[in-house]
Amino acid sequence: MPVRIAGTDVRVHVDTGSPGAVTVPTKYMKELPLASEPAQKGRARAPGGEFTIWTAELKGGIELGRFQLDLPSVGFSDVNPIPGQIVGNIGYRVLKRFVVTLDYKNRRVRFEQ
Repeated sequence: MPVRIAGTDVRVHVDTGSPGAVTVPTKYMKELPLASEPAQKGRARAPGGEFTIWTAELKGGIELGRFQLDLPSVGFSDVNPIPGQIVGNIGYRVLKRFVVTLDYKNRRVRFEQ
């Protein structure tokens, strides 16, 4: 699904099992306007290997549909939940704010507050 990060549309995977907030591929460290230098936060393990996680403060907001997310920073990592596609991840720290309806059959997601 798309999110808008500081004016840039980014595809993300809705990951109900992820403890994080919003994480996007590392290529966006050079494409998004950042208010701070990316700092290494940790590492993530996935079936495809182990990946570094970076964080940085944004110059701009994060929009999820009609909702503005109040997040101080965004994560960057090349952990990829969908092989062959470059997508980010939206996890529990964001999803817990909403009632989320997953319509697998029609490939839709609805967010309500």
